[in-house]
Amino acid sequence: MIDFVHCPPRARTMPCWGSWVVAAALSLIACACTRSQQGDDSGVSSEQRQVASYEEIGPPRLLPAPGPHAPSEIRFEPPDGDASVLTGVAECGSCHSEIYSEWNRSVHHLASFNNPWYRVAVDRFRAAQGNTASQFCGGCHDPALVVGGGMLQDIVADDRRAHAGVSCTVCHGAEGATPIGNASFTVSLSQIPLPEEGADSGPALAAHLQRLQVDRGAANGVCVSCHRGVLGPETGHEHFAFGMDDASDWAHSAYAGQGTAQVDDVEQQDCVACHMPMRDGRRSHAFAAAHTPLAHAGAHEAHIDEVDRSLRSSVQMDVVSLTVGGETTLLPTEIHLAAGETAEIDVAIRNVGVGHRFPGGALDLHGTWLEVVAVDGERRGVLASGVAREFAAEQQTWRLRAEVVDDEGVPVRDHDIHDMRGVAWNHTIAPRDVSVVRYTLTVPADREVRGLSVRLLHQRHAPWFAELTCEASREPQALALDAYAARENGFEIDACAPQPVTEIAQIGTLQPSLQRPRWQRLYEYGLGLLHALQESLDQARAPLVEALGLLDEGSGRDRARVHLALGRLEGRQGRTEQAMQHFDEAARLAGGASIAYQRGQALARVWRWEQAADAFSEAATLQPGNDSVWQAYAGALGSLERNDEGYAAARQGLEAQPHNGALLLSQYLSLQRLDPDSAATTAAHETWLRRRPYDRAPSIRARCYEEVPGCSDERVPLTPRSLSAVPSLPLSELLTPEVGRAADP
Repeated sequence: MIDFVHCPPRARTMPCWGSWVVAAALSLIACACTRSQQGDDSGVSSEQRQVASYEEIGPPRLLPAPGPHAPSEIRFEPPDGDASVLTGVAECGSCHSEIYSEWNRSVHHLASFNNPWYRVAVDRFRAAQGNTASQFCGGCHDPALVVGGGMLQDIVADDRRAHAGVSCTVCHGAEGATPIGNASFTVSLSQIPLPEEGADSGPALAAHLQRLQVDRGAANGVCVSCHRGVLGPETGHEHFAFGMDDASDWAHSAYAGQGTAQVDDVEQQDCVACHMPMRDGRRSHAFAAAHTPLAHAGAHEAHIDEVDRSLRSSVQMDVVSLTVGGETTLLPTEIHLAAGETAEIDVAIRNVGVGHRFPGGALDLHGTWLEVVAVDGERRGVLASGVAREFAAEQQTWRLRAEVVDDEGVPVRDHDIHDMRGVAWNHTIAPRDVSVVRYTLTVPADREVRGLSVRLLHQRHAPWFAELTCEASREPQALALDAYAARENGFEIDACAPQPVTEIAQIGTLQPSLQRPRWQRLYEYGLGLLHALQESLDQARAPLVEALGLLDEGSGRDRARVHLALGRLEGRQGRTEQAMQHFDEAARLAGGASIAYQRGQALARVWRWEQAADAFSEAATLQPGNDSVWQAYAGALGSLERNDEGYAAARQGLEAQPHNGALLLSQYLSLQRLDPDSAATTAAHETWLRRRPYDRAPSIRARCYEEVPGCSDERVPLTPRSLSAVPSLPLSELLTPEVGRAADP
């Protein structure tokens, strides 16, 4: 999702003022005065370190020139090859019938103009920005249209290229993927040798397998290249932004072995492992994720099951605290509130099973939300939030999505990419992270509260986008496209059908038993509270301290987790020595890059750059593919005027994430100090200018906070949401009903 503002690395301890020009100037001042402030702690000079000069390190990392299908980076070999290689995949089903059937109903096949939700977005983009700009969408969604120039023309309903999506031969012919994004890979258009029917050996089969075999690492690289979308002047934006970047979320996570926030123990998994799990000895080609409307449109039971399993394994929820009359009970097992009493309730949601943010993809489009119902002793409704009923329209509902705004700070409610300029707030949850949602309630004078039900419910699309798509799908061109797709696919997609509603998770004081130990639940609550504003940050202390007290000395790694969280807390509060004690204990018990990285962050906050650089260096050694670690390291080195080393660190980070604006700035500033008049410095400067965030992003967010009702509250963590009165109906009649078939979890 669009994210325009990052603090430059050399000004990380200062407020992020939102202007990179101002911040860069401040960072130069910070670097100039660092040594005099640090005194003897500044260490030896760059000359004494005998570091390679920047010429020996290598040229700066620059972005490639636009490709032949810009804004898409996709390429074809041969460039003028026949698109029928990408569209004539029905033959694949003659030998691979089960795989073909899965793919036929998948989001990969239904990625093109045969998908009404994609179609409405790309049609509006084409109308506003022109057909050439729409190749930005086409490189990932419509390779068959891009190769022959089809995206430059009007779309014809019976053009097979407009229904091919990401076909078998796109993935099985992909090679040379890079992390640039926007489909930065090459697709082979050479003819595919076919073996004789039933052959299980022979030269023809060997040639067939050699042409279509996909290396696991290369396959993951192709996923990264399309799930990193980059916007810029070619797409109608004044400056660079990420349209979405699930790839970096994964690369920074424990699933890639590169988590920086926690001591974590999860099995490392890539895109293929999660989205193509083993089924009956082979990889699934259903590409299950969160697109329930497409899964239900195909009406294939196994496909629906796989999508449901994917959703229901994504998060854990917990009712973590109840505050009444200033007294807080952690992990309450019951709620007894009398008439007129006021209370606060915290709910924690942890992303436990998704390797990127949850929900992922285009974050403004999601309809996932939290439903909370307080009931009386007879399990009849008293107060609620998020109940999707006609009497509950004014409830304050927590939605797991981002608010994207235009140049005036107004929320974009039509997914017009060209109007998007910044993100006012983002409630999606990073991998393995925790979000805490706070509710306040006042019991009516004639009622009481004796229990709580909390459910996380999923709809793929926000209601406004579902309505927009339904309306557009009734246009003559859309009807013609859908009719052709139905004949080809064997099933219809009705964009006006009720969206499936899936219960992802459920918890409450009505069913208080949880299998997870108390210390873990408290630890997760503390993790979520670490996102609070500075004035509320100390609320994380009580659950973390209690969690630590519940662990015996033999619980080494578990104690390390809590010590690391407490160190993060102390560091953010400026108690650096106390933070170091927790980090030391965590390192003694477990070790790892996350401890080194968080140690560096705490030291950088108090300008202890030499020690911070050492900590970041350790983290970078352990996590060489994490650009955020290299970003922190390059920033510390720059503040120490160790420019050759800072330049090398910036280059290393840019290898993993070529669009990291802070690293591009570090690279340029290092070169500017080393050799201000060189061609390399000029090129590095021009590259950073191409990728710097939108200068007006802070001001347009401020307009949203000031002028759009509710926008300001949404951006502040732990802002209480009110539970509103609901009719005294049985709980079963109040709960939002699941729509469509829902498989057992």
